[in-house]
Amino acid sequence: MSSRNLTSVLSSLPETNQCKAVIAYLRELLTSGKWGEAEAIFEKVSVITGHPELKAEAASICLLIFLRRQNLPAALGLYQYICSLDRSIEMLCHRADALFHLAGSLLPEQPSRLFGLWRQISTLELPLHAQRISAHIGLLLLKQFLKNSDTANATLILHQIQVSFSRSACHAAVTEAQKIFQQAF
Repeated sequence: MSSRNLTSVLSSLPETNQCKAVIAYLRELLTSGKWGEAEAIFEKVSVITGHPELKAEAASICLLIFLRRQNLPAALGLYQYICSLDRSIEMLCHRADALFHLAGSLLPEQPSRLFGLWRQISTLELPLHAQRISAHIGLLLLKQFLKNSDTANATLILHQIQVSFSRSACHAAVTEAQKIFQQAF
C-alpha cells in the first residue's frame, strides 16, 4: 500500500481512533528508546486545535521521557502544560498521574516543591482515581517530612489528606497517614 493510500485510510478513521493510534505509537517510541521521535510528534500534537485528551496523554509520555533523561526542568514544564489544559475528569486524572511520576524525582531533593504542586491539586474537586493517586503522593510527602523532622509541613499534609479525599475511596491512605503521624510522636 502506498503512503498516500495509507494516509487516506488513516484520515478516514474516526478522530478517536486516530488519537489512539498516535498514543500507541508514542508509547512504542518510549519503550524502544526513540525519544527524539516522540518529542517531535508531541510538538506536532501540541499545536493541534482541540483534543486536550490527546495532548495530555502525549505530554505525559514525553514527561516520562524527560524523567528518564533526568531532565527535571523539562518534565516540570510538561506538567505545567498538562495543568493548563481543561479541568475535565480525564485531565485531572492525567494531572495526578503526571505528578505521581514527578514525585519520584522531586521527593528526595525538592520535597517542598513537590508539596507546593501537591497542595495545588489536592485542593481541587478530584475524581476518585485522582484522589487515590493524590492521597498516595501525600503519604510519600508525609513520610519524607517526618523523616526530615519537619513537623509543621507534616501536620499540614495530614490535615490535607483528612479533609480533601473521600474517606470511602481513600480510607487506607487516610488511616495510614494517621498511623504514620501518630507513630512519629
